[in-house]
Amino acid sequence: QMQLMLQQQAQQQQQGARLEEPAVRMAAVRLCVERLEISPLSLNVSVVSAERGMLGQGAFNPLASFFDALGMLVTGIERAPFRLGGLQLVAPFLSAPELAGRMKTHYTRAAVFEAYKALGYSDLLGSPAGLLLNLGSGVIDFVREPVAAAGSGSALAVGAGVLRGTASLLRNTLAGTANATHRISASLGKGIAALSMDADFIDERNKRLSMHPAADRVHQVGAVAARVGAVPGGALGRGLFDSGLLLGRAFVQGATGIVQAPVEGAARDGIRGAFQGVARGLVGAAIKPAAGVLEGLERGSEALRHATADGSGA
Repeated sequence: QMQLMLQQQAQQQQQGARLEEPAVRMAAVRLCVERLEISPLSLNVSVVSAERGMLGQGAFNPLASFFDALGMLVTGIERAPFRLGGLQLVAPFLSAPELAGRMKTHYTRAAVFEAYKALGYSDLLGSPAGLLLNLGSGVIDFVREPVAAAGSGSALAVGAGVLRGTASLLRNTLAGTANATHRISASLGKGIAALSMDADFIDERNKRLSMHPAADRVHQVGAVAARVGAVPGGALGRGLFDSGLLLGRAFVQGATGIVQAPVEGAARDGIRGAFQGVARGLVGAAIKPAAGVLEGLERGSEALRHATADGSGA
């Protein structure tokens, strides 16, 4: 038996040596080229949180709701540009593992230096990069239009250029401000809605927000919208009207949830579900109106942003 065990150990050592031989040979082989060049990489990175996160249907989990809200606040990033510089090696004499380590170090450092750009496109901060872009476009037009008109030597043309430049500055300022307001309110609203611990409320809210923007038509948020019909003010007026309806609906849901949540909890889990429903109803009475205010602000700023983009309402 001892001899058999020694033979098995020897066979295992031989098999391990055979497996290690290719890796050893690969590490021993060195690559030598005249010039190694990898082109720069350009990426537009967007990060979107889950619509409901970890909260299940009918679940009562304050800790999961808190982490859902926290994640939704910090993960909203849209089209942040990442530019990773190219790698150039002149006459490298490296093994394959050394070359892989050199590339890993290069791109890791480049990604770290580019990470700050995510803040400029964060929804929680209102996408400061987008706001600066809008303001910059308005300022350029404000200066360029009169200067271009001055070449004609006509005072009337210069005056028209001043008007065009001023209109562009105001339009871009409104668009940038509306876009920043829309992003901040959307991020805060998503996070606050997650604290309601009401999966039905979160799903209904996400469904409304996924519909076509209010700049084109009034959302069917209730029978009132269908009965009112035309709303003065074009797309902007319809968006503000939509915001008011959403705000009123959120207050009604918060108030009715105080009674409805305990009843539904008792029907599902008895006494325990009733107590959980009381807690959910009281939290929802404060959270749902706050989420409604932010959703109304989000919808109104979205309407203003579309109106300034196409000139239909501003």
